[in-house]
Amino acid sequence: MRKLDPRISQLAHEITRGAPTPYEKAKALENYLKTEFKYTLELKEVQGDPLAEFLFRTREGHCEYFATAMAIMLRTLEIPSRIVNGFQMGEYNDLNDMYTVRESDAHSWVEAYFPKTDSWIEFDPTPSAGINDYSQGGLLARLRRYADAMEVFWLDYIVTLDSDEQASIMVDLQHRLLTIKDRLFIYFGDLLKLATGLGVLGLSLVSLYIVFAYRKRRRLPSTGYGPWWHRLFVLPMWRRKLTQRDYRQSAVLFYEQMLAIARRAGLVKQPDQTPLEFASASGLSPIREITTLYNRVRFGGAELDERESRRVSELLGELKQSVRRRP
Repeated sequence: MRKLDPRISQLAHEITRGAPTPYEKAKALENYLKTEFKYTLELKEVQGDPLAEFLFRTREGHCEYFATAMAIMLRTLEIPSRIVNGFQMGEYNDLNDMYTVRESDAHSWVEAYFPKTDSWIEFDPTPSAGINDYSQGGLLARLRRYADAMEVFWLDYIVTLDSDEQASIMVDLQHRLLTIKDRLFIYFGDLLKLATGLGVLGLSLVSLYIVFAYRKRRRLPSTGYGPWWHRLFVLPMWRRKLTQRDYRQSAVLFYEQMLAIARRAGLVKQPDQTPLEFASASGLSPIREITTLYNRVRFGGAELDERESRRVSELLGELKQSVRRRP
């Protein structure tokens, strides 16, 4: 086990000299790291102990460096501490009343334990430059929120719903369009371009509604790979996403689609279950096969070829059919 650089303990005691309580010592360490160090994702070459290099030479790093430094210095002061890895709050989207949490929102911070109050208290020693700021508005920010809302809508109301459920939400969509139109007028102002955009959107929705109604009346047959909208929209979209995105991100995407479909049949993956444990417990072969591909790509560094990407699309369709047939 590597021995801790003695300078780290000395620094912790110097910073907290004069702080009478453990809580004030923790605040002193937090403030020191926030104000005396620089946040960066461009790390320099490390010549020795990474923590000592950060504290005494480079004095810059990302959130994990700041959290590690504070947690270790707290422990040298006999204050119990732990590092927490998670995500910042993300960006609030008023269009769908949700928060969008992106990969760039990943963050690390510190919790310290104080026996007198029997509580763990959060501290974030990372400078503000390492915290995403979504407070700025403007056209691009608004467009990003519209794109995020549309993606959530697609996944929630197209990918995971069958044709009957989709048809049932069309009436609600018609009412929502009025609200969306009003918001677009407020934020864009260019009525001419806006009218054109709304015309295209309205035409697309009307077309979808007509196809929904037509299929419902004529009872068009299925080919076995999911409903017509899955073959028409989801499969091409999935293949396009697979070629445009990093493969590991794509693995997360198709695995999340699989979990969303499974949840509709009451199959919910528990937090303490590994992907393979959940697949085995489900008893469904599409879930087992998708999980195998997911593990290969997500953790094995493999890439899906064209045949395998088509197979993923087919398995998602088969899973929808299996879920629909369950009692």
